[in-house]
Formats: sequence, structure tokens, C-alpha cells
Amino acid sequence: MAGSSWSVLVVQHTLPVLPACPLLSSRVAQGQANRAQEIKQSIEIYKSLNLTVDSEAIRVTSLVTIDADDGSSKTVFIGPVEGGMKITDDQIEIILITPASPLGKALIGKSLGDYIEIDTGSSRMEYEIAEIS
Repeated sequence: MAGSSWSVLVVQHTLPVLPACPLLSSRVAQGQANRAQEIKQSIEIYKSLNLTVDSEAIRVTSLVTIDADDGSSKTVFIGPVEGGMKITDDQIEIILITPASPLGKALIGKSLGDYIEIDTGSSRMEYEIAEIS
């Protein structure tokens, strides 16, 4: 193909630049600052927490193992704030819950050998309190 030439057509497409939204940026920054402050307060609460072992009744700072009817078990630590975190210690998964959570509400004040029932959405699960430390 002697004498033929190739041409390349370059198409530029630019996306529209959205104007900065100071109100939205301000709200996001305020939300982040509020969350940072909540985390700082939670850390201080945990630093000052008095860890006492009471194997008679479940309370804040109790480490509790519960056994389900299906043979599974869960270990939970009842903390004053910031539930939902999972920690693994010596191959045991410990779930941090608060007294305000459904499981926390069911456990507070119970004793070794007591049974609790928890709604799991479409069904109810029954657990036996197997260990308190």
C-alpha cells in the first residue's frame, strides 16, 4: 500500500466538573469530627473500666459463653459502649456487645445455667449460659 497514509482521529471527551458543595463538605467533615470524638470518649471509658470477675451474675465487663440448641457456642464480652467488634483470642472469637443490644439485654442479671431466648429474624434461638468469667 505504497503512498497510503493513515490518520488518527483523536476525540477528547471531558467530563463536566461538578461545582464544589461547601455545605456537603462541611457536613461530612462535621460527621467525621463527631465520630472521632465518640471514639476518643469510648477509649477513655474502656481505660477507666474496672474489670471485676463476678461469676454469680452477668453484668458489664462479664465474659460469657453461651451454648445454642444446635451445638454451636458464642463467647461475648459485655462492654459499656461500642458493640459489634469481634476479637480473636487463642482461637476463640469474642464478640463485643453492650447491655443495650438484644443479646446484652437478655444476658444482664442472668446466672450460670440460665436459659435465654433471642429473636434471630425468622426464628427464636435458645441459649444456655455455659460460662461466666
